[in-house]
Amino acid sequence: MRKYLYPLLALTLFQGPLNAQNRIGTGNVTNLYKQHCAICHGQELEGGLGGSLLGKLDYVENEADLTRWIRDGNPDLGMPAFSPVLSGPEIRSLVIYTLEMRQKAERIKEPAVSREDSESVFTAGGHTFRWKQSLMKSPFPGP
Repeated sequence: MRKYLYPLLALTLFQGPLNAQNRIGTGNVTNLYKQHCAICHGQELEGGLGGSLLGKLDYVENEADLTRWIRDGNPDLGMPAFSPVLSGPEIRSLVIYTLEMRQKAERIKEPAVSREDSESVFTAGGHTFRWKQSLMKSPFPGP
């Protein structure tokens, strides 16, 4: 009987924290974006009535600005405030989603490594490298 009592008691005591962890992050931010944002900003953030969210954003300099725009909107420019319909965590998830999609679009535009005119010059991460093959005699005796 005790064999089953302790695990059952443990599950009962820890049920609250376990359920709380399961509730965090529920929902799909892609669906949230499609439901509230895609009608103006396009399915792939490419733009529409509200303009593209990829590339330069005219009124957004940083993450805090983007959060403010989503939360408070700008009626003069046709951007509605979403604080009445979205919670703080939902707004935060849309900010992160937008920033991640912007980074993804930038990575697709610029290859990680590119080769210049010469076959031995490469560019990666904003740095240019020249590949030189070097043949040198090993200081170690070998076959």
